[in-house]
Amino acid sequence: MQGRSELAPLALGTHSLQDSLMLLNHASAAIKDKYLADLVAANIYPSFAMTEPGIVSSDPTGIQTSAALEADGKTWCIRGRKWWTTNAKNSAFTRRVRLAR
Repeated sequence: MQGRSELAPLALGTHSLQDSLMLLNHASAAIKDKYLADLVAANIYPSFAMTEPGIVSSDPTGIQTSAALEADGKTWCIRGRKWWTTNAKNSAFTRRVRLAR
């Protein structure tokens, strides 16, 4: 039921768990240093982008966006479009990016 309220994830302390685990397990040391401790301490807020236009609901099996590590081993190329990013305006690490089609 927490999804029915904009404040529920914050009030229940569940707003950063998934992001914290993703950063812990997959982020570079620099990104972890910049965001992880503050995210876990609730000093900053995450965002979540899953919904895509043309896909029914937010079922992750229908996601069409892809990410591929470039040959330099440092740069990720993300191809896709997100329809809605939850908490984007308050997030410490969400930015709008326009990709070439």
